[in-house]
Amino acid sequence: MKYDVTLTSDVENLAKAIREEHQGRLDVIVNNAAFLDEAGWKLITKSNPEDFRKTFDVNVFGVYLVT
Repeated sequence: MKYDVTLTSDVENLAKAIREEHQGRLDVIVNNAAFLDEAGWKLITKSNPEDFRKTFDVNVFGVYLVT
């Protein structure tokens, strides 16, 4: 199953699946989900606000939720 790190419910479901599959034990998290499209290489005045939002949601909020 795929989980979306920007959705609280998906991250909660992932945590539940890990607890069930590994008897509640989690030793290491590799929190490396990331998104960067061409907006990351443009002047902010020429970028797409939706792409900027997705980059922030995945790279900042997603890391927050998983951690």
